[in-house]
Amino acid sequence: MIRSSVYRLHPGTLRRAQKLAQIAGANRYVWNWAIGQNRDAMKAYKEGKGEKPLATFFSLGLEFTKLRSSEGHEWLRELPYAEVRYALKRYADAIKEARKGKRGFPKRKYREDGDSFAIPQDVRIRGGRLCVPKVGWVPISRRGGDPWAYGEAKQAVVVKRPNGKWYTSVFWEIPDVEPEDNGKVIGLDMGKWNVATTEHKQIFMPEASELEAKLRRHQRKMNRRRQVPLLDADGAPRRTRQGDVIKVNSRRREKERRIVAKLSRRIANIRDNWRHQLSHDLAERFGTIYLEGLNIKGMMKSAKGTVEQPGKHVKAKSGLNREIAASGWGRLRWMLEYKAYQVEAVNPAYTSQRCHCCGHVADANRKKERFKCVSCGYVGNADINAAFNILALGTGAAGQGGAFASVRAGPSGGVLSSDPNDLSMDMQLSHG
Repeated sequence: MIRSSVYRLHPGTLRRAQKLAQIAGANRYVWNWAIGQNRDAMKAYKEGKGEKPLATFFSLGLEFTKLRSSEGHEWLRELPYAEVRYALKRYADAIKEARKGKRGFPKRKYREDGDSFAIPQDVRIRGGRLCVPKVGWVPISRRGGDPWAYGEAKQAVVVKRPNGKWYTSVFWEIPDVEPEDNGKVIGLDMGKWNVATTEHKQIFMPEASELEAKLRRHQRKMNRRRQVPLLDADGAPRRTRQGDVIKVNSRRREKERRIVAKLSRRIANIRDNWRHQLSHDLAERFGTIYLEGLNIKGMMKSAKGTVEQPGKHVKAKSGLNREIAASGWGRLRWMLEYKAYQVEAVNPAYTSQRCHCCGHVADANRKKERFKCVSCGYVGNADINAAFNILALGTGAAGQGGAFASVRAGPSGGVLSSDPNDLSMDMQLSHG
């Protein structure tokens, strides 16, 4: 079983930081070199002057060995061999995925895209330090301790984030420990800013409105700053193969970009930490978790339309898409799937309009956050009602006895009653 931990990397000295940047720059250089090699070989193949390029890690590795020994590339020999060559492994995998139609073909990387490289093997961590080849032992730290230190470090990825700080993700191989089924179940209804459960709880995402307002303000400032042409050694603007001038951020724009990146990372960390804590708590207390099988990609499809058939309410739909992306439904589900014993997705159709007591379905049942059944008169929170419907669909309680049976869950999540007239549990929870 593979688990990962993210650590802050502390270079400590300018020499170490420069060496890390050099290794990352070499990875970028080799990636772009592979793109050029593949492009030229493919062009020659189409002209009937050569064979079709394989673009495998083995074939590219042989070419890299020649490149490293060639004149003008002596600087590559001063950097770690395996760490720089591994960029070709990632390139070969990207080509393979592109040929299968799963993603686009690899594009050139620039310094503005960020610095990163992998330590593919022989990862050594000792005494709170990571050994980076050709750099030395670099201190690392992690808030909350080191949860997987008893395992074996198999690989590490070193990244310089846009805020200027270095981090490393270490991948640990640990003994397989399958989660145990304690027989308890729970239903979840995922909203834009909260998760409702069959414990009659609504768990809200931490507030980040002040940070978001600050982020938008600096994004506007960044957009007002200029980009300047990238000059070569002679002072002439550098151009792409298509003849377009290559532009980079000005000093003031780069300053704002760093602030925007720092704020974006802070907001993302706050929300990710909330998802981790929520998923860990649910996985510890419940064996099976039922949630909606949402088609998130389809829900976030743009409403812009075409010139001939322009979309409607485009601005409102764009705002909704941003909120769905910020909610991180897919990421929360992914966390639950690898932490919990079992996660089951149910068809979300009509879970918001159906009364979990009598099974009556009507649009009039739900009025924003309030649910009032027009058939049996049940009144409650709309999201919690939906969570009970999701749990009932998952456990197969729907349709029992000729009606949509209610699945009432106490603090343990166990099924306590399926009688629509039994409101004792609701009374206990409302007064508890």
